[in-house]
Amino acid sequence: MHEEIATIKKAFPGKNWATQFISVNELRVQRHPKRYNLYAELFEPGSENVLNMDYSPHCEFLRMYIKCKRAGVKFVWSVTRYYKMHDLYGKPHHLIVAKCSKFIKMFENINETKNMTLPVVIRKDDYYEIWDGHHRVACCIVLKMGKIACRVLGDEE
Repeated sequence: MHEEIATIKKAFPGKNWATQFISVNELRVQRHPKRYNLYAELFEPGSENVLNMDYSPHCEFLRMYIKCKRAGVKFVWSVTRYYKMHDLYGKPHHLIVAKCSKFIKMFENINETKNMTLPVVIRKDDYYEIWDGHHRVACCIVLKMGKIACRVLGDEE
């Protein structure tokens, strides 16, 4: 826990934070300035769901993984929007495959243990923007966890 706190304080200097249980419906994708336009290409033009984590490539990836696992068929990562997202970000195939594998392991671990490092979020007008933890939040959404503990960053001191 102390390492987690030190990491948060190092990544977000001068910020206050508190742990808070937040409905997964209130959590939104970070509007990353360098990646947002690429990310938005994964959705239909004008889609209102671009920032909604439930419609994210992350959740879609996990749902496809579960469906394939239950059906006993091979899960082909390269046809997912999650794979395409990382491709748009310029990652080479072998790194995307490693990312997909790591994501599935994370999902299985959270499913089994219900433990994870808390996502870091910032309060916006009527939602919370995820700054760190998109994969963890996607796992919780797909596992139908209604509320999850998050680190909520406050204003600078």
